[in-house]
Amino acid sequence: MSIIKTKILEYGKYEGETRNGLMEGKGVIYFNNGNRYEGEFKNDLVEGKGIIYYKNGTKYEGDVKNGKKDGKGIFYGRNNHKYEGEFKNGKREGRGIFYFNNGRYEGDWKNDLREGKGIYYFDNGDKYDGEWKNDLMEGKGIFYYDNGHIYEGDWKNNLRDGKGIMYYDDNVREMGDYLEGNQVGKQVSLLPDGEVKINNIGINDLRDNLRDDSNDSYN
Repeated sequence: MSIIKTKILEYGKYEGETRNGLMEGKGVIYFNNGNRYEGEFKNDLVEGKGIIYYKNGTKYEGDVKNGKKDGKGIFYGRNNHKYEGEFKNGKREGRGIFYFNNGRYEGDWKNDLREGKGIYYFDNGDKYDGEWKNDLMEGKGIFYYDNGHIYEGDWKNNLRDGKGIMYYDDNVREMGDYLEGNQVGKQVSLLPDGEVKINNIGINDLRDNLRDDSNDSYN
């Protein structure tokens, strides 16, 4: 049988159901640091379904285990940011969607960072579909520009870097090397009539502005 009672803890105050002197069932913890948890408890631990209200105004709603976000849930961040997906040991890990001010990311997460494969939809109509590493576009990927152009190839540090192909809307393909977002070295262009053009160029000013605000205000 559960008993409703108040329990003073080292880290705050508990109000809710107990069993054999332990937190068990549903209750609320008011933490000394200003955070608050409302939800389920098991064997004196924060565990089950619940809501964590952070003192900075952010909120988490979903599965918790041993006092941490673990399982599936939704994190409501500041600046209208929102993450919906999987968590492990308090961090984003697995599959999830993050809504940023300038778009959204759908894909893999590891240790609270975008890692693996995922798609970023920019609010201006651009889209990146490919590999991520350490929260950056890195590896193999395809970038769809809002003007209809497409880049397919290597990425590093959010920029085209390595081997790649540009597809233009007039059926022109341009293959070559990229360095830090810029075309370098030999560029081979395949024209619609079958003509092949080869140009040797240095670094030009085609650097892409792919900045996003993904590091803002998660916690």
